[in-house]
Amino acid sequence: MDAALFWLYLAGLTLIVLHTIDGAYWKEWELLGFPGGIVGFLLFHLPLLAAAFWGLALAREGGPAGQVAALWVAAAGFITFGVHLWFLRKGRPEFDSPASKAIIWACLPAALALAGVALAGLVGGA
Repeated sequence: MDAALFWLYLAGLTLIVLHTIDGAYWKEWELLGFPGGIVGFLLFHLPLLAAAFWGLALAREGGPAGQVAALWVAAAGFITFGVHLWFLRKGRPEFDSPASKAIIWACLPAALALAGVALAGLVGGA
């Protein structure tokens, strides 16, 4: 179970990081109303990404801390999917490229799989 958690965490986090790169291209801070332009965007993501990478190390070690961190990354995947799908359905042009949509849509199954394995580990005590 620990190996599955690690690899699913890595896949989910890779999609989140890829989306963050794409978000910088699309000026996501304007879409979401974040202050500070690119500097604010980067400062907002700095602690989130640091915590997510720390969680990856915890997931590699196994145990409940890694499973909880995996749930946070899964939540980020669900949020990424939901928020951006909502904006796309409203007709916003940001993230409307095939590559952007592929990343956003890939976040959903990645988050589902990661959350499932993390929850199974927490409930089963693995």
